[in-house]
Parts: sequence; C-alpha cells; structure tokens
Amino acid sequence: MKKNDLFLLMSEIDPQYVSEAENATQRSTKKSENHLGIAWQKWGALAASCLIVLLCAVPVAKRLMNGVTPGVIPPDTAPGTDVVENPDFIIENGVLLNYVGDDPNVVIPDEVIEISRDAFAEKGDIIDTITIGKNV
Repeated sequence: MKKNDLFLLMSEIDPQYVSEAENATQRSTKKSENHLGIAWQKWGALAASCLIVLLCAVPVAKRLMNGVTPGVIPPDTAPGTDVVENPDFIIENGVLLNYVGDDPNVVIPDEVIEISRDAFAEKGDIIDTITIGKNV
C-alpha cells in the first residue's frame, strides 16, 4: 500500500470509531496501571511480613546459638540450686524444710521451689501471715 492510498483510506474512517478506540485505549492503560499498583502492594506486604519474621527470629536464633533454650531456666540459675544464707529458714536443694524464725509475718524467699509438709509445724502458733515466693 502506498502512502497516498493510506491517507485516502484514513479519511474514510468515521471519527466516532477513532474516539471510541482512544477511550478504550485510555481505559485499558488505567486498568493496567491500577493492576501494577496492586501487584506492588502485594509484594510490599510480603516483604514487610518477611522483615517482621526475620526481626523476631534473630533474637531467638542468638539465644539458641548461645545454648539457651527459650522457656528453660539454665541449671546454674534455676531456683533451689544456690546456697541461701538465711537464718530464719532451713532450705535444702530448694525445699523449705523448716521455719526457725520468730517473725509472725513470714516471707518465703524466691529460692524456695517446694515447701515441706512440716515446715511450719514448730512455729504455727506464732505465724500470722505467709507470703509465698514466686518460684513455689
């Protein structure tokens, strides 16, 4: 087809078809731009989620690499393993065996993890209150 023939055929096209084609092209361009925006939002949300997981996993991984298991008290810091110098209590391996103090308001130390059945038998008549430690 020659140049003159092309111009002749172009002049025969109804302008209404041309404007409809332009409108359709503009609509499809807007849709594809909107689709790209949604795709980037999805990828952004995925990247943010991965970052959050990574930030939460790093401290746990550091603890595991140092030999500390989450939720487990290391043996050297477990309640009852330390020797407690307390003149009011007889404590052996974390077990409160006997209260030998004279204070009517007893506060059980945090090192105690268990109380024997007869721990307060000898002083039961003078005790008003007993505050139990956090590890019992």
